[in-house]
Amino acid sequence: MSITNIESVTYGVEDLETSQRFWSDFGLQQRQDDGSSFEAKDGSAVVLRALGDERLPAAIEPGSTMREVMYGVDTQANLDQLAGKLSDFGTIVANDSGVIRALDPLGFPFALRVSQRRKISAQAPVFNTPGNPDRINTRGQFFKQAQPSELTHVVYMVEDTASIVPFYTDQLGFVISDSYPGRGYFMRGGASHCHHNLFILKVPEKTGFHHVAFELSTIHELFGGGLNM
Repeated sequence: MSITNIESVTYGVEDLETSQRFWSDFGLQQRQDDGSSFEAKDGSAVVLRALGDERLPAAIEPGSTMREVMYGVDTQANLDQLAGKLSDFGTIVANDSGVIRALDPLGFPFALRVSQRRKISAQAPVFNTPGNPDRINTRGQFFKQAQPSELTHVVYMVEDTASIVPFYTDQLGFVISDSYPGRGYFMRGGASHCHHNLFILKVPEKTGFHHVAFELSTIHELFGGGLNM
């Protein structure tokens, strides 16, 4: 059972036009075939829907928020295996055109499909470190705007980590990369190269979405993206 990455996150938003402008300023590229989808270099994407859009899963909290995270799976055989396991566990919601949609034990919607992300590569950054002056008299690249390389992780706030972490490790094959026992758990898909694709954070009397994160090529691109925003 090999989840590789995050394919997309879908938001339900009150102001579609402002949200579209935000993600464009952020550096994601608007897909030509869908005015409400914005993608990183590898094709991982943010999908925007108006709050009343019937395609949205039920909200776990009021207002504009993320409504679904879609994970990629390495093969169709592993996707089918995950579908069977979720069905046996009693959580499967639907299997529609190669996309499996379900809810985790706390009601966070998620989806699975065979990964469609594009393979990309970035030049390894060169740093000066003590005893290793690898970059001398070389200017950092100036970026007017960021263009994120890939979508890497999402974070949920929960009241009880024990009620949700075992679902992702036992049913979906996530691996715990790091943890603050009882307080926070960094988890990655079984075939992921990221430190984590999902972070579960214990917050008293709060269940909801916290943030989504993207990878950039260098710290200089981060500076340029921040200045542009």
